[in-house]
Amino acid sequence: MRPTNWVKDVIDLIWEAKRLRRWRGQILVQARLEAAAELIRPAFKHANPIHFDGVTGPSVDALATGWSIGETSSQDQVNRYLQKRDLTSEDVTAHAFLLNLPSIERVDRLASLADQRRDSLLREIERKRANLAQQLRTVTADVLNVEHIETR
Repeated sequence: MRPTNWVKDVIDLIWEAKRLRRWRGQILVQARLEAAAELIRPAFKHANPIHFDGVTGPSVDALATGWSIGETSSQDQVNRYLQKRDLTSEDVTAHAFLLNLPSIERVDRLASLADQRRDSLLREIERKRANLAQQLRTVTADVLNVEHIETR
């Protein structure tokens, strides 16, 4: 493998790990929507025993969506439903994490493997570099010895 390929491989592995870590974050962002809906559903049903989506008000899913994108009215309603259950937005994040733990673990494992491959490649580059340096020292010493003999 040529040194220019090594540089490209190292950079590719760095970007792969970064991309995977970014995806991990996106998994949690998307999972918060599902977690919010699940956590407010019991309080919502208790407060709205006879509910028809769109007719008597927004659905649990619509409220959770509004909450996750920052709609003030949805955030207020969802926060009230969460408070009725003694929950906070941090509980929503924790629930989202638990709902997606297998996927998050898989992404973490893939990112870790990319880091390990990168580190292994860097060690290989260092080993080759040290080997080349030793070869150059040997050749240089041989050349110096030949010059020393010829000048006598």
